[in-house]
Amino acid sequence: MNSTDSNWKEAYDACMYEHNATQAITHLIAFESLAETISFSFWFKGNKYTNSFWSDLVLDDENKRIWSWSSHIYHPFGYMKENFTSLKKTKAFLRNNNSATFDYEINDDSGMAKMGYICEAQLKCNVNDNQCQNNGTCFINSGRVLCTCEPGYQGSLCEIMVDNCNSVPCLHGASCYNKVNNYTCECTPFYRGRNCEIEIPNALEDGRKSALAISVSILGLILLVLCLMDLPWSSMKKILCDRSEAKKNENNEYANQQKNRKIKEEKKLTKEQLVATDEEILKKFKLIMAQNNVRKTQNSISPAF
Repeated sequence: MNSTDSNWKEAYDACMYEHNATQAITHLIAFESLAETISFSFWFKGNKYTNSFWSDLVLDDENKRIWSWSSHIYHPFGYMKENFTSLKKTKAFLRNNNSATFDYEINDDSGMAKMGYICEAQLKCNVNDNQCQNNGTCFINSGRVLCTCEPGYQGSLCEIMVDNCNSVPCLHGASCYNKVNNYTCECTPFYRGRNCEIEIPNALEDGRKSALAISVSILGLILLVLCLMDLPWSSMKKILCDRSEAKKNENNEYANQQKNRKIKEEKKLTKEQLVATDEEILKKFKLIMAQNNVRKTQNSISPAF
């Protein structure tokens, strides 16, 4: 405890320290559990403190009251009173609300720039006792586990990933995709930027022209289909089929002509071959007859013995 009058920043800097030797961390007093709230209340009453002391309770960017050192959201446990007057007053302190009964309350209306402070120490858990997830740091707080989470996670055990899209950062109809301690926006074709906040020049007009062209094309296609539906399909089918059949007959007739021509050529060739064969036979017959006549002549002039 330090009764020296200090502003909140001076008190915070004086307390916030990590001790490498003991693996402990010190910070301004905070009440993150009912057990811790009751313990401090008895301690204050036992020592009959009447002074006011800065606490670690602050307002974050979303006007939520959190304990600065652990980023845990403030919960009123009903054992210690609270008196918050305005969301514009970002720092809170502990004060004696009744000097006779020593009842204390958390208050944000200090009415003064400086007051005393109390530093609280937190010991880190043993490795086997660490229940914190997603690289959260485990501390022993009034006999219980308390986790301080890495940016992007929350929950008593750091088991919940913060939904950065809850605040709807993406503008002009863009889609938001959550990431660890971050988010990305998928912009429409007409905007760009981190949050799709920058309008692309002429993109809207170009988009309208493209949409009009597509609409006209679709309308033309619909009209074409409607026109085709009114055509005499049965008559057209008969005409097309008749033409197809005539073409088929024409092809068959041409094929038959070619076949007959080939047969005639083959017959002509066979006849010529037969004539040639007859002539050869006649020549051979004449040659044989001539040879026989020669033999007969020789026999008729041979001398008699």
